[in-house]
Amino acid sequence: MVNRLQGALSRQILSPALVPLWIPTRDNRDITASLKFFQRLMSSLIEQRRQAPGRYSDLLAALLEATDAEGAARLTDRQVMDEAVTILLAGSDTTAAAVTWSAYLLAKHGEHQRALQQEVVNVAAGGSLQSEHVDKLGFAQQVFEESMRLYPPGIAIARQAAEPVEIGGYQIPRGALVFVIVYSIHHDPRWFPEPAVFIPSRFAPEREAEIPANAYLPFGIGPRACIARRFAMMEGPLILAELSRQFEFELTDPSFEPELENRLTLHPRGGLQLRLKRRSEVK
Repeated sequence: MVNRLQGALSRQILSPALVPLWIPTRDNRDITASLKFFQRLMSSLIEQRRQAPGRYSDLLAALLEATDAEGAARLTDRQVMDEAVTILLAGSDTTAAAVTWSAYLLAKHGEHQRALQQEVVNVAAGGSLQSEHVDKLGFAQQVFEESMRLYPPGIAIARQAAEPVEIGGYQIPRGALVFVIVYSIHHDPRWFPEPAVFIPSRFAPEREAEIPANAYLPFGIGPRACIARRFAMMEGPLILAELSRQFEFELTDPSFEPELENRLTLHPRGGLQLRLKRRSEVK
């Protein structure tokens, strides 16, 4: 259902003309049906938490208990539902896509996979990884960031011109929809030498100053940038590191090259020819 909704939404967003939802095109029918499904699902989950306050400790429960700065106003059920659906669509698939591309790149580059495994051994000290280990997983973060440079989950950012402006000799009228193509910026050799090469050390602390401002945009930019950036940069490297602790990433076909497909997030069309092989030394 998520894939069906994402596919329809991406086609709508990238269409030269936005078609109002009340027009019964195939994509509009898919969007409407998918949203109704998620609304029914969320409604039942919200009702469960309303009937058993304190029993659940998850995102929905936290949203239901959230208040404004004065500690008074709470979100309505509809607002909680909308927030939850937004996080489901924008906050889970993006990280999953970034982890998937990271695993693919590590499978292609054994030296980086081994370096990550060694870091995990040093940090985990024989146990599993926990949230408190994130700050020590420097190389895992570099791998994750470089993966999002090569394969940004969101390949473009849409913005509406608040006032007339000229960009590169083109006049942009007020109200025009403008797309910033993140994928192209991330592959521009002016900002990233050898842009097609997987080089995690680009994001090492001592090299951060080499990346020009606004040249790296996996989370967008400005006041409407992704509000979950810090969470994603904790969650993604931690998941990747724990997977690396337990598994070897292997390509079933070493010559495999994925075809890119944009479905709100950047996916490998038809999936990846990737195998996870449990590491024998992991207990």
